[in-house]
Amino acid sequence: MTLESYIAKVRKGFPIMGGQLTKKKELSEGMVMLDKGNLRAVTAEAYNQDVFGAEVKWADAQAQVEKALAAKPVAKASAHDTRRAVIHPGRSLPQTVTAKHTLEKMLRDEFHSMRRKTRRILAPYVLKKYELPKLAEVFRKGADEDEAKKKVDKSLDDNWKFIADQSWEPLESAAVAGAAAGALQLQLEDEDVIQKINKQAQAWAEKRSAEMVGMRRTDTGRLVQNPNPKWAISDTTRDKLRSAISNLFAKPDANMLDWEKEIEDAGIFDDQRATMIARTESSRAQVLSNLMAWQESEMVSKVSWSLSADHDPALNCNCEDNADEGPYDVDDVPEFPDHPNCMCALVLETLSDEEAE
Repeated sequence: MTLESYIAKVRKGFPIMGGQLTKKKELSEGMVMLDKGNLRAVTAEAYNQDVFGAEVKWADAQAQVEKALAAKPVAKASAHDTRRAVIHPGRSLPQTVTAKHTLEKMLRDEFHSMRRKTRRILAPYVLKKYELPKLAEVFRKGADEDEAKKKVDKSLDDNWKFIADQSWEPLESAAVAGAAAGALQLQLEDEDVIQKINKQAQAWAEKRSAEMVGMRRTDTGRLVQNPNPKWAISDTTRDKLRSAISNLFAKPDANMLDWEKEIEDAGIFDDQRATMIARTESSRAQVLSNLMAWQESEMVSKVSWSLSADHDPALNCNCEDNADEGPYDVDDVPEFPDHPNCMCALVLETLSDEEAE
């Protein structure tokens, strides 16, 4: 038996004939549970289990045992406790449900505001086109279209900043709840590790609230443009808005009803989109923080990707490949979730203690 596997057994509760007494009733008569807090007893039993050779001195053995115990003070769960623990985007915690509703209402309000702004900005251009029909060709090709796009982009800056600020708190609530769920799955008890996981969840929420609108926060908290954001809803909105404006300008006799139709077809300011974004972002906050807890615990070794039962094979995503190529080291899990509305799950396959044995 190696020192690592022996210490793993001690952490789970190793029944022997020595050590300190325990209140556990399931032990056989005459057996006691080795108390990992009793360094002398743990070291003595290490010799009995042939962890150390006879040539190893007591002081050196005790030092090795003490170091091994201190290296991972958070472990408590056994394979029986955590087997098939799952991180599932569809299993929302109460805090995540509340976060989703908060985000949804806020996004709907801001999308309605954005829609009104774009209508006000584009109305004069459509009127101008009717007033100057002889310049229609120039209008369709030239500066007016670019000018309109720039004005619309600029007009939405305040909305994006507002979304970043207002989404921070609900995302943090969902993230901290996910971290707590991960700690509970593994029965973590070490306060330092739990505090570290919570701080990571909070930092993730701060970063994501800005990143989702194409921004980042400076050290002073100021929002600035992010040159490389992930899953930025602002990029999708901007691209579809510009395309809709181009379509409007390309029509010889376009009017504001045409604009309303372009916006409806694009779906960028729809309530349904607000709901989808709120559900995706709140769920992502929960499951990623849950995964952070698994990673920081150092208790989880391997996880597998479980394909959703409702997975659409025609969907352009990586889910099927991710499911086929697992299991993964817990620190090397592919982007999770893989896409908006993704219902695939991560399943705990192997604990670190199991591999040591």
